Amino acid sequence: AFLECFRNNLLDIGIDPWPYGTHSFGHGGCQYLHTVLKWPFRQICTWGGWADNPGTIFKYLLSWNDNPDHEGEDLMNPN
Repeated sequence: AFLECFRNNLLDIGIDPWPYGTHSFGHGGCQYLHTVLKWPFRQICTWGGWADNPGTIFKYLLSWNDNPDHEGEDLMNPN
């Protein structure tokens, strides 16, 4: 039910919902913590419940659907 509502909201604002799911809500913010707050990798891995394996965190820091035109600071700003 949540995923359907979320994807409908994305459609309402003109964003293709296909690449988005609910995973980001459980462990989202990895890029923000690294880029904006400058958290070290190990701290992010601990926070996210991931192994201290560089391959694990790398896929969260760089993703195929990243948009470098969006400011990272805005991703977790509720205002």
